[in-house]
Amino acid sequence: MKILAISKEPQPVEWELYEELLREEAQTLHQLYLAGLVREFYFTSGGDAVLILESASEEEALNILQKLPLVDRGLITFEVTELAPYTGFSRLMPKGRE
Repeated sequence: MKILAISKEPQPVEWELYEELLREEAQTLHQLYLAGLVREFYFTSGGDAVLILESASEEEALNILQKLPLVDRGLITFEVTELAPYTGFSRLMPKGRE
């Protein structure tokens, strides 16, 4: 299943102090991407990370995210939610022709 994960900072962070840790974060994210666990990654205009994961459950997604150095060190957390397929197009089809 696809999981949407959005990061939050529990406390304000001075990111310029964490250059090496941010490099480790990028390396780990790249490894998770190559393993097919994280499919997409973005930043919001406010700087929060947005990840799309492929996992069996929200709990498994949280376990995957725990591998990220920033999560492991408590600098960020993630809110996760399962993404369901869009079914709205079925409303465009006559009943019985879906």
